[in-house]
Amino acid sequence: MTRNSNASKKLSCRLKNWWTNLSLCKKAILLYSMIFTLVIGIGFLSYFVDGNTFVHTGDGWDQHYRALIYIGQYLREIARNFLSGNFSIPTWDFTIGEGADIITSLGYYGLGDPLTLLSAIVPTKYAWTLYGFLIVLRIYIAGLAFIAMCLQFKKRNPYAILAGAIVYAFSAWTIIYGTWHPMFLIPCMFLPIIVIGVERILEGKSGLLLTLSVFLLAICNIYFLAITAILVCGYSMLRLAFTYKTQFRQYIKPFLRLACYSILGILLSAALLAPIAYALLQGGRYNSDNINYFLWPSNYYASLPASIISTTNVDNNLIFGMAPMAMLAILLAIKRRKSHKMLFVLTCITVAILLLPFLSKIINCFLYSDNRWSFAIPLLGAWSVVTMWDRLATISCRDAIFCLVCLLAYYLLCIIDPLSNTKLAFMSISCLFAILAILPMLKKHSLSIRNIALLSASIASVLVLCICSNGYSGHNFAHGTMNQVDVANIKNNEAKAVTSASKKDSSQDEFYRYSGRNITTNAGITNNLSSTSYYWSTASPFLHEYYDSLGLLDNHTHWYDELDDRAGLLSLSSVKYYTTSATDKGFVPYGFEYMKTVNVGKQNYQDAVEKISKNASTPSDKQLKNLKDITANKYKVYKNNYYLPLGYTYNSSAPHSYFDELNTAEKESLMLQSVVIEDDQLQHKSEEDHQMQDTDLYVDELSYDVSFGKKSGKNVTYDGITMSDNAFIVTESNAQLNLSVPEHEAGEVNLLFNGLRYQATEQYDLYFGKDDVDPDNIYDESSWELLTINTRHSIKQSAQLWTPQLNIRLKIGSESTKNFTKSIAYKTPYDNWYANRHDFAVNLGYSDGSPDTITVTFPSPGIYSYDSLSVVVQSMDHYADQINALRENVLENINFSDNTVTGTLQLDEEKWLTLSIPYSEGWKMYVDDKQVPLYRANIQFMAAKIQPGNHDIKLVYETPLLKIGIIISSVALLVTLVILTVTIRRRRQKRNTK
Repeated sequence: MTRNSNASKKLSCRLKNWWTNLSLCKKAILLYSMIFTLVIGIGFLSYFVDGNTFVHTGDGWDQHYRALIYIGQYLREIARNFLSGNFSIPTWDFTIGEGADIITSLGYYGLGDPLTLLSAIVPTKYAWTLYGFLIVLRIYIAGLAFIAMCLQFKKRNPYAILAGAIVYAFSAWTIIYGTWHPMFLIPCMFLPIIVIGVERILEGKSGLLLTLSVFLLAICNIYFLAITAILVCGYSMLRLAFTYKTQFRQYIKPFLRLACYSILGILLSAALLAPIAYALLQGGRYNSDNINYFLWPSNYYASLPASIISTTNVDNNLIFGMAPMAMLAILLAIKRRKSHKMLFVLTCITVAILLLPFLSKIINCFLYSDNRWSFAIPLLGAWSVVTMWDRLATISCRDAIFCLVCLLAYYLLCIIDPLSNTKLAFMSISCLFAILAILPMLKKHSLSIRNIALLSASIASVLVLCICSNGYSGHNFAHGTMNQVDVANIKNNEAKAVTSASKKDSSQDEFYRYSGRNITTNAGITNNLSSTSYYWSTASPFLHEYYDSLGLLDNHTHWYDELDDRAGLLSLSSVKYYTTSATDKGFVPYGFEYMKTVNVGKQNYQDAVEKISKNASTPSDKQLKNLKDITANKYKVYKNNYYLPLGYTYNSSAPHSYFDELNTAEKESLMLQSVVIEDDQLQHKSEEDHQMQDTDLYVDELSYDVSFGKKSGKNVTYDGITMSDNAFIVTESNAQLNLSVPEHEAGEVNLLFNGLRYQATEQYDLYFGKDDVDPDNIYDESSWELLTINTRHSIKQSAQLWTPQLNIRLKIGSESTKNFTKSIAYKTPYDNWYANRHDFAVNLGYSDGSPDTITVTFPSPGIYSYDSLSVVVQSMDHYADQINALRENVLENINFSDNTVTGTLQLDEEKWLTLSIPYSEGWKMYVDDKQVPLYRANIQFMAAKIQPGNHDIKLVYETPLLKIGIIISSVALLVTLVILTVTIRRRRQKRNTK
């Protein structure tokens, strides 16, 4: 016993000495790691049970997870190329939508993030594990960065630093946004480090840390680089103002050093940053004309109180909720504002930006009003905890009373405000009251006990936020993810069905695309297939122009899935296969014939049977039938009889100016006969215009009769819709307009809605608004009095005209289309994804010419004005001849290699070789080793005029600005090395002098 006792004492003594000799930094990191593990284990437990993963539905599944898988495969492909002696790096991939640049498409999704390099060594089947690990790792690094920032500011209380780090690492931004969009965690890691870099420069020290942090943030995510740059610029100016006050000459030197070192970091990243920035500036998403408004909608302000200490989510990305301890610290900082002026000013500026949308638009790079800058708010809250720690530990009666009064007012506000009256908000408030009650009691105890109690309270408040966000009893956020079976079967979708169906039908080296109705977003990138689905933040502006000019229904600037079942457009895009779910009852595009139905979910069914067998001796027939229905993942695959290959030829061309004069159906018909070339690229535009005058486009406008669907009210029957001066005045939700079309020529029927605009009418305005919003006088003040008090209150609360999007449904009632419904997703300028689109063409399918009835359902009250509303039929009698003419001479013997496409072409006369490859300035064409001009054709594709004869065709791709970016980065690297060398020599000289 004595020996064991002595041994334990020696061990204890050694551990004590070891701990005592550790630096503050190492102590903080060790303790932070332990606390972090505890919070992740408890607060994020829901992610690790019930087969859950960190892959959330929506963007997490459609974009981020698929991007991680692709990047891992991409890096492994580059490594294999290098090992085999091939040192070229692929920069173009046809599986990214119809084809896109790899660097510019995936640069936003972690292609340059050093942490993403881990995907190269993790097999695809374990990618979901890496995905979750990287999310947790980024949150952990964010806390470490905060600890480093505290040490830079000479904070020496380890308890305060730990509390601040945990509060910063676990906010609503990281718990909700960071797990939903992993890239949104990147600025949380770098913002504290960049602040350290700024402070070092203000102290007269080297700015290379700022350069390095700017460089890393730039290659990780250009969007958050821009937002962070604006935030840090504001912070730097504020620091200079507090440091030098009115001595403006003193601002110059540190400001110049800050600018130079920051620019050096940007120049270092130019190899990735230059091409990505160029692509972003060209993309349609950054040219949308959103509404500039002075105030947010009412529901935004109503949700703002609860958003401070909870994960309440409203529009405009208001997700920044902090642990309750942070709010208490901020209140105390406000009370002690004379002693903490800069902290108070930063708090006031933050509140102003939250309240005024035009300020958030400035920080959002002038794109649109949005709160994606709010990752900085938890940093302010965590810093308040560290700064006010001693005040909290020795809180005075006056300070406690001030905080109590503020909390009571806040509590009453949340009770009164229906959108802030949430369970999580009240749990966080309860936590605040508990902390405030405990603080005065701690004054009797020693300082170490007070510090431990405060740290424990901080951890507890963070756990409340995490558990209530992720757990079943709260928002259940962690349970809304893709389970392990789903992520393991990421390829089990319609793309796999197409691959299965095409094995015997297509040759191994044949190029084709697939499309369909409700196809899985971005499935092509994980199934090695080219498709019409594209959903990445950086999209070609010509793709948006294509959808806009042809009135297609996908109303976005960077998200496109389908070509509205329009036969001609599908063929022009080299779509050979079309797929729908087995239960889909809609029509199939003209010219497509059924091939087979493929079940890609058999493995899921077997897994389910095995699980049941473990709990029951033998599954019953009824159980097996139910399982088959539940696990069925069947797709019908159709083949295009009029498929066009990657390269096909036209005899004639048409100028874009003539194309713009046509309606959307005529535009499609024109592109089946002549390739559309930009006016400034045509050498003989007048001759082309003359040729177009004799072109028959085979499109006829149909007559129709208008009627309205009847609705019944109290002792009255009314339409709920009135027609007046090219406008439909709608007073009832889901009011219906019927267009009765008589017998007509067979063909594809299209409804053309040109110049569509929507002016919202709220229900309250129907009772008390102008007559022009209720022309039938269905609503009046007397009918308002008949409503209950609760109903009136509800109508008043919802009265606001901030309608971002509405779906106008269309259905054609004929046997040939089986009453199938389509929708126009109309976006107003209040939508962040507003694409400024007002012309729509809805393909209602091939009709045999029988009388049809088109039903248009308007979802919300308001005025739907338009320039023209017409029904046209596009004859398909000449469709086969048009396709055969394009297939007369095609690109053959096609071969794909890294950034290169080769083939052969035989022509008896001069023709336009048109390639269904998305146009980019990076492509160059060589005919028999001689470069020829490439033109933008049919809005988004490419074409070249080829002379008669047998030719070898070669296309070579190079990412625009990539070479220039590499040169800039190389020069910047040399400059950085010179600065580093000079800095090291100066440090050595100082040491030698000492």
